[in-house]
Amino acid sequence: MPMKKSFPVFFDSIPVLEKDPDLHAKFNTLVEHSAPFYRLISDRASLYATHAPCKNKYLGKLDKKSLRKMRNFHLDRTRPTEEQLLFLLEEANENHPYHFFGHVAAKNAFRLKNKIHLDTGCIHGNLLTEAVLMPNGKLTTCSIPSNHHDDFQAQLPILFQ
Repeated sequence: MPMKKSFPVFFDSIPVLEKDPDLHAKFNTLVEHSAPFYRLISDRASLYATHAPCKNKYLGKLDKKSLRKMRNFHLDRTRPTEEQLLFLLEEANENHPYHFFGHVAAKNAFRLKNKIHLDTGCIHGNLLTEAVLMPNGKLTTCSIPSNHHDDFQAQLPILFQ
C-alpha cells in the first residue's frame, strides 16, 4: 500500500484558540467588528485589502460568495502554487485600485501591477512584510527576518520572480 503524503498544518492558530476560550472570544470579537474588506479612496490612491487572493469580480461586494472568496483561497498542494495564482497576473492592471492580500505564504512578497502579495511566512520563520501607501500614491514594501524558526520555512515557494 503506498504511503499517503501528508502536508503541514497551515492554520496552527485553530488549536490554540480551541484551548483558550478567552482568547477565542477576543478573536471572534475582532472578526465581528472588522469589515470584510477595506477600501480607501484618496485623490492619489485607492486600495482593497482582502485576507486571501481573489478575482476582481469579488472585490467590494458583500454577498456570501464574494465574502467567502475574499477570505478563503483553496490551494491544491499537488499543483504548483504559481499556476493556481495566474488569475492575478491576468487581472493585474495599473489603472485599478491596489489589491493587498495574504493567505498564501511564499518566500518572497510580489507585485503584479496593482496586485500586492504580503504573506511571506513570518510564522514559519521567513519574513514579516509591510506595505506603505503614501498619500501621494507612492507604494513601498519592506521585509524583515522573523525570529521564529519552523521547518516548513524551507518549503515556501518563490512566486512570480
